[in-house]
Amino acid sequence: GDRYFKTGATTWNSAVNWSATGSGGGDNAGVPTAADEVYLDVTSGNLTIDVNAFCRSINCTGYSGTITHNAAITLTIGDATAGTGNIALKFVVGMTYTLGDNRTSILSFVSTSATVQTIDWGGKTTGNVTFQPAINGSWQYVSDHTLASTSTLSLNSGTLDTNSKTINSAEFSTNVVGTRVLTLGSTVMNLTGYHVGSDRHFRAGQAGGLTVTANTAVVNLFRNQDHDTILVTDVIDWNGLSVVFNGGAVANMGGAAGTFKNITVNGAAFNNVADDTFKLNDNLTITGTLTLNGYAFSRRLKIISSNGGAQRTITVPNGTSVTGKNLYFKDIGLSVSNDLSAI
Repeated sequence: GDRYFKTGATTWNSAVNWSATGSGGGDNAGVPTAADEVYLDVTSGNLTIDVNAFCRSINCTGYSGTITHNAAITLTIGDATAGTGNIALKFVVGMTYTLGDNRTSILSFVSTSATVQTIDWGGKTTGNVTFQPAINGSWQYVSDHTLASTSTLSLNSGTLDTNSKTINSAEFSTNVVGTRVLTLGSTVMNLTGYHVGSDRHFRAGQAGGLTVTANTAVVNLFRNQDHDTILVTDVIDWNGLSVVFNGGAVANMGGAAGTFKNITVNGAAFNNVADDTFKLNDNLTITGTLTLNGYAFSRRLKIISSNGGAQRTITVPNGTSVTGKNLYFKDIGLSVSNDLSAI
């Protein structure tokens, strides 16, 4: 059914704060369940999500109030039926969305409907966001998505279409075994890393279940203070995805062998690290351009194996472009057809 957050209401977990007829309704319809569509409209009050909460969808068209999403609280969105208008979530520009905590104020999408449902972030910054239906589940972004500075975007199951929108996050993770489909289009994903022991920017380290559709997307990994930039890949063809490692220190290509369109590694001037490193945990295949830029001869970019003595091979099948400067190779084999004398 429908649940409208009432005029003057304050908290999610109160039956008297919800109406089945409109935000000005006099009925006390009860706290929303997973089968309910939640609406916040022009006269709805400021909402605090004060308990783990559930709804089929949430639509904030016309809303100009504030949603406060408390720490250690998950809002779970979806059931077996698509939301009205195939909308899963719609935030709007005129509203405010406030996080209690970047990582524990969680939005979890779990719909098991095969219908594609839209997500409009309305320019709001979210905490952790997870897609994890038991079966099916399909979502498409209709706006750019910015997550807080230590937050993670996770695709654990289902189909996520980022629809060529820009994503800013600490981390992207699809580090599970299970059926997932990732459609990126021309998305630019900017990842700054989240520090737990060492940074993880992009994680896809579990074999099996992940399909990446053809794309021209770019993932930019930015060094987080003194920590590494780390991409953990899977044994898959990323089907056009390009990766840029920025900021020097250790650029770590972990996990198993993956195939990418373009790889760029840019060194940087940081006094606390003697050299920059591009470390390979396995062989790497590139279908487009390999660009390796050491910052200076006195601060060369070292391209090395993660296991000294165990050679890694970088393969550029078409040999169209391998460029670089200020480099040092150790335990690396290059399978290319063009002249490398310039690097």
